[in-house]
Amino acid sequence: LPEVTAVTTQGENYSGHFSEDGKRIVFISRNRLKHSHPQIYQRNLATQRDHRITFQDGEIYDVIYDKKSLHVLYSSSTDEIKENPTYIQNSLAKVDSQKPTLPLNPYGEELAPAEIYMSSLDGKDIRRLTEIKGFDGELSLRSSRPEAAFVSLKENQQRLFLLNYLSGGVFRLTATADI
Repeated sequence: LPEVTAVTTQGENYSGHFSEDGKRIVFISRNRLKHSHPQIYQRNLATQRDHRITFQDGEIYDVIYDKKSLHVLYSSSTDEIKENPTYIQNSLAKVDSQKPTLPLNPYGEELAPAEIYMSSLDGKDIRRLTEIKGFDGELSLRSSRPEAAFVSLKENQQRLFLLNYLSGGVFRLTATADI
């Protein structure tokens, strides 16, 4: 059997993706000493050091490098939650019957409203790329162009879109509501 080595030692880590040159990994980490919310980190495999990219308070659903590994694209609920007072009130309610009904991913996990963002690797330049109410995420990069496919769930209808992350253009790929 091949030897398996742990790359990270702190927190709960998932959704790792290699940079174009294979020298770095971008991933999501939660429940670390300095934060419980999920944050995006980059790990330099040569130095074995992590660098935190995001400082936000919502969920992060996925993260990938852009085509040249100069930025990361990710899906986060931070702005959608802040922009939706009803969602906040329902989320804070202790009664299960008042809990909002959210769409589920293929694993049965609830998907809160989320938008797609692009951030520089130092986390200083963050750009919101979508403004579609509902969940936007499950990113897949197109290697030949600065584009990413993503799923948008609005009113429990799934649609597939193509996002040009340089121009900000969003194009619907599916003709029907069902994927």
